[in-house]
Amino acid sequence: MIRSVAISSDPGLTEQLKAALAENPGYVEIVKTLDRYSSIQEVLLLLRQQSPRLLFLSMDSIPEGLDLVTMIRNQFPAVQIVGFDRTFNSDIVLRAMRSGVCDYLSPPFTASAIAEAIKRVEHMLEDKPSLKASRGKVYSFLPSKPGVGTSTLAVNAACSAAKIAATRVLLTDFDLSSSMVRFLLKLPMTHNVEEALDHAQHLDETMWRQLVSTVAKLDVLHAGELKPNIRIETDRLHLFMEFARRQYDLVCIDLSGNLEKYSIEIMKESRAIFLVCTPEISSLHMGKEKLTYLRTLGLGDQVKILLSRETKQSAMSVEEIEESFGAPVLFRFPNDYAGVQNALQAAKPMEASTPIGKEVKKLSRWMTGEPQAAEANPPKSGIFRYLSGLLPDRRPKL
Repeated sequence: MIRSVAISSDPGLTEQLKAALAENPGYVEIVKTLDRYSSIQEVLLLLRQQSPRLLFLSMDSIPEGLDLVTMIRNQFPAVQIVGFDRTFNSDIVLRAMRSGVCDYLSPPFTASAIAEAIKRVEHMLEDKPSLKASRGKVYSFLPSKPGVGTSTLAVNAACSAAKIAATRVLLTDFDLSSSMVRFLLKLPMTHNVEEALDHAQHLDETMWRQLVSTVAKLDVLHAGELKPNIRIETDRLHLFMEFARRQYDLVCIDLSGNLEKYSIEIMKESRAIFLVCTPEISSLHMGKEKLTYLRTLGLGDQVKILLSRETKQSAMSVEEIEESFGAPVLFRFPNDYAGVQNALQAAKPMEASTPIGKEVKKLSRWMTGEPQAAEANPPKSGIFRYLSGLLPDRRPKL
């Protein structure tokens, strides 16, 4: 399956293209669309966020479309571009192909034309293996509220992913007001995130090796001393993120949960935002509040719920939590107090044989491209009606 995105100011034409692709199932998946060219920064963000191998680009705006092709070819050489338009203008097609478009489509999008275009894209990727490489995926870990175990999950998921063969993983602590990564891994007070951001314009592999610490096969960039009032320039943050994505297959980022401006920028670049909640009502309430806010920013589809510290006595079932959030629970982690404490004392990741370690391994495999479905529990109580406001207001509101 070729992961793709589409950019077009003609929604009707995009729907025709999607319908034609549906007649060739299993080959191409359009995971995101933009209904306009918008700004170059928005297009760059879309490509960084979704990491597609194929872009369907409407060429109805010339020369803007040609400029966009040139920019993408320079910054995202792994992305193949197929142009499309309502009319087949030979002059525009020639100019597009010279700019770097590998194929061109126009209605009617016949099954044979789509199949031929896909075949050429696949041939291009196979003929030049280097084009298959794309920038690393970014995963953000966001707590519903302090103390729900987000840093523990981020550290252990990153460590587990780093054990997978040929997978380069970076763990970065952007919880600058209450950093935990350095403590969990007992790292020395060496170089940190702030220094990397200060040198973002001049980062190279030599400097980078001096900044990161290595635990087993995992590279770690911790937050250093607490600096809750630090201001992070957006330009430097994006330069840092671009460098990290070029160096690693996975970039795992531990966030504070305070929704700072820089945290929002990081989440915009994330393939998935892991919202970590416990089954307690206060955690679920704050999780819903944050999810609602992220939806106003257009980030709702990227949010995946991680349910931490689940017990048999949890007040709400998974189904009730999912209905309350309007989003699925991706993975559930048992309340494995002994396993967590043993790992803390040893300053190492949790054993994969522990109950929580087994679930962490599933999460790490999902992050590296091997999705696994989480099991669901049957409904346990009627407290969901209270949480959703369906019962008379006889208790304190959340």
